[in-house]
Amino acid sequence: MDILFHAASATLLGRVLGERRPSRLWLAAGIGVIPDVVSITGRLSGVYIYSFAHSLTFQLPIVLILLLLNWRIAFGGLLHILMDIPTHQYATTYLFYPFAKWNLPVGIAWYQGIGIMTWALLWITLVALILLYWMDQKARDNLRPAPVPCVKALEERACPSPHSPQAD
Repeated sequence: MDILFHAASATLLGRVLGERRPSRLWLAAGIGVIPDVVSITGRLSGVYIYSFAHSLTFQLPIVLILLLLNWRIAFGGLLHILMDIPTHQYATTYLFYPFAKWNLPVGIAWYQGIGIMTWALLWITLVALILLYWMDQKARDNLRPAPVPCVKALEERACPSPHSPQAD
């Protein structure tokens, strides 16, 4: 899948897991694209590290560190690898690279034939999930009771402040 898909899916995962702070959701997006950024950076420097950057050997230490810092955004990189396994024909299937070149017998070339249809269906699914999550959050907001306005008492006392003790 493409980098934008990985960023959007990692952000959605962080949001579904309960992260609300925008800065942390941006961080979740960044964590979701780490394997591709490392791969591109390595390629630009003349080193082919795609298989390593897309392996559990690389991703698990990152997840373990992030679990200690903020577990809600820790799983974007793993989601990246899980999404790449069925949508990449070769390199991403080496889950324990460089220790083992054992690979899963799955994966399609996402840039050809049925792979393009799979890519489009995954994007449609992601957009639908984002819309469903957004609509669910709006519905939950509408179910919350509205704050009760303060009505002055007959004795003409002002409404008590929520930060000050009430006078009897």
